[in-house]
Amino acid sequence: MKSIRARRTLLLCAVGLACAIGASSAACRGAPESAPAAKPRHGPIAKPHTAIDECVSDGDCLISVDRDCCNNCCAPEPYVSTAAQKRAHDNNCASIRCMNPHCENAHCPAVRAASEFKAVCENHQCRKVDAQSHAEEPSPLLATFSPSVCPRLQRLLAQHQDSPMQLHLVTLEQHLPVFSLEPVHAPGSADMTTDWVDTAGARFCTDGGLSGGDCIGIFPKQKALARLSLKGTAAELSARLSCGG
Repeated sequence: MKSIRARRTLLLCAVGLACAIGASSAACRGAPESAPAAKPRHGPIAKPHTAIDECVSDGDCLISVDRDCCNNCCAPEPYVSTAAQKRAHDNNCASIRCMNPHCENAHCPAVRAASEFKAVCENHQCRKVDAQSHAEEPSPLLATFSPSVCPRLQRLLAQHQDSPMQLHLVTLEQHLPVFSLEPVHAPGSADMTTDWVDTAGARFCTDGGLSGGDCIGIFPKQKALARLSLKGTAAELSARLSCGG
């Protein structure tokens, strides 16, 4: 019995000596300390969540002709929807079994082809417009920004003539309308900064960068009355805003 106690005492002493000189065993450390929380990395303002029937840019909108899941006798009128609505529609139709219609005595009205229309996003809603006349009839929102945006687009034409650009327009309740215009950044370039400018030419806020910018604290305090996001080359955006006319 004395021999067992002596060995146990010797073992405890050895462990205590090892800890005293900085051993890194689990017995010396005790419960592991939790790693310090990683500091969040700021980036551009997160894009707001949109409902299934809302859009952010023209690319979110589609012209379709399959409003009904099953074919009918007459060609349908083209309609506009968001891409998310179209996916939901297609998923729903996949579970429906269709019967062949009897069209011997059908009298069908004439309808325009889908190619004659264009889907655009304005104020977060998809709209079907005439493909030929739309460029000649800018919306009131575009007309509001044209005098301020067009000079910047003209300066960008020489530098980024064929590069994709993105233009964000926002009208605010308690401030002049503001906009941002920048090249479309490649994936992984989240630290780029973008200045928002009002229609008087003054900087409104800065978005992005390592600090996140000050837009993230300013925009939530402002009530947005209308928003519009456009993508295209500088030449395409100039045409959309009727800068040359």
